[in-house]
Amino acid sequence: MRYIILVFLLLFVGCSVKRDIKRSDSYLVAIKMRDLRFNDMGFLKYGENYTELQLFDLSNLVLDLKIADKICINSHCFSKERFNTRFLSPLYPRTLLENVLNKKPIFKKAGFKKSDAGFMQNIDKKNIHIKYIVSSDKIYFKDFSNHFLIKLKRIKK
Repeated sequence: MRYIILVFLLLFVGCSVKRDIKRSDSYLVAIKMRDLRFNDMGFLKYGENYTELQLFDLSNLVLDLKIADKICINSHCFSKERFNTRFLSPLYPRTLLENVLNKKPIFKKAGFKKSDAGFMQNIDKKNIHIKYIVSSDKIYFKDFSNHFLIKLKRIKK
């Protein structure tokens, strides 16, 4: 009987643990990548050791993307390497998506140029041509070679 209760608690209570949100911002989000295409309003939430992007269409949650030690899409989890292979490019560093959503430089700051509002990177490598722009209210990531786009524009309060 104790094992049944333990299994019940692990299955139902373990998934309901809430994480502390340190910051949450609302964005207009456009994502175009292999098997994922969205253009909706969403929230980008930052917590300790995790980032979460939630997209809504007509008040319905259509995408719940969580990045911690793994990347989970609507509760289906992948290692970061597997996620890149499946949705982005196996040539990308494992932390690329996490760095983009956290407004951090990518590819060891290749092509990095600081601007008044943030920074910009133009990266030209074999099979990768990326334009990445970060400012206080915008994230723009476009890989012209692999036809990927991640664009977030903060909604003013």
